[in-house]
Amino acid sequence: MDGCPRLRILLRVLVGQLILVASMTAAQAPPRRPTGRMIPQTQTRSDVIAFCSDRDGDFEIYLINVDGSNLRQLTDNTANDWAPAWSPDATQIAFESDRDGDYEIYVMDADGSEPQRLTHNPAGELGPAWSPDGDRIAFSSDRNGLREIYMMNSDGSGLSRITNNGYGNDGPDWSKDGSRLLFRSVRNDLWQIFMMNVDGSDQRYVTDGTSPDWSGDGARIVYESNRDGPFEIYAMDAEGANVERLTFAGTFSHQPDWSPDGTRIAYWSSQSGNGDIWVMNSDGSNASRITSNEGADAAPAWRPIAPPTQVWARTFGGSLFDTTRVVRQTRDGGFIVGGATVSFSNGGFDIWLIKLDRNGQPLWDRIFGGPSDDIVMGHQRHRGRGRCGVMI
Repeated sequence: MDGCPRLRILLRVLVGQLILVASMTAAQAPPRRPTGRMIPQTQTRSDVIAFCSDRDGDFEIYLINVDGSNLRQLTDNTANDWAPAWSPDATQIAFESDRDGDYEIYVMDADGSEPQRLTHNPAGELGPAWSPDGDRIAFSSDRNGLREIYMMNSDGSGLSRITNNGYGNDGPDWSKDGSRLLFRSVRNDLWQIFMMNVDGSDQRYVTDGTSPDWSGDGARIVYESNRDGPFEIYAMDAEGANVERLTFAGTFSHQPDWSPDGTRIAYWSSQSGNGDIWVMNSDGSNASRITSNEGADAAPAWRPIAPPTQVWARTFGGSLFDTTRVVRQTRDGGFIVGGATVSFSNGGFDIWLIKLDRNGQPLWDRIFGGPSDDIVMGHQRHRGRGRCGVMI
């Protein structure tokens, strides 16, 4: 190839061999290293509530939008399905059900498909609560005679007992950092709320009441209490100070659940004559009923706002025309990007390759080309381990 301006260039990258065949005089260093412009990715609001209802004769699990629209039924059998609990990524729902003869913990996909039984014990297994990292589920069971808090992996393995204090304990709720659990315990003939480390240590009294739920920022706890008559919804600081009554229905209000952004609280109340799901602001204002039927609706659980799967977007280019033809993920989780640039070329289109890490940060880039147009048109996977080619 002496005297010929056309070169064959072989570049080794993390995906294997990236083979380029192009018309060019030489490999050209880019006029500047592209840093690109990060485009912020926003999370989509997820104002959906799971709840239980016996409107068809037995308790089933439903979803409804927070404005009361788009009701859909997830479970449908002759047993009772109760206590829905969302996984942190909002792809699954854990719940309790007696469909196999006694109450056990189950998990299903968020659309109601693929139900799986996680516990297998003739005792009652109740009230699942997913850990913030999605790896574990806390629940209560009376398998040892007295109801206690247990924990298992999210696939049902690795069962361990957390409480063993001679009292009845249930209703676990995780702190948002996953280090502590709230739970209720029957002591002195009262339902009382306690806090403990996730391994069961350092159990301490918080307040009288039941059904505690931690706010997303960990600063507040909402719960129900009958200290002033019928059960109403209250809120307090995480350590028990600054108690505030939020509902004044004069009848029963139960099982409060914070919205993911902490601005609202869902609960169920019998103030309309039977159980319905209600939503109010976190200060108790602007309460509105979102379900209304002859059955009983209860146990609301607000769907989490899952982190976006696409967490970044980035642009590269100059003041003229630049285009991308090939984007391929590499074995290190990053990306190889192949395209063409006019902004940084030696004339016409030149080939532009950029290697990005998994967060979209550029690791290196190369520009190849001569006075005529050189453009990446596609990629091709070859037989053999980790080999791919880019067609010019």
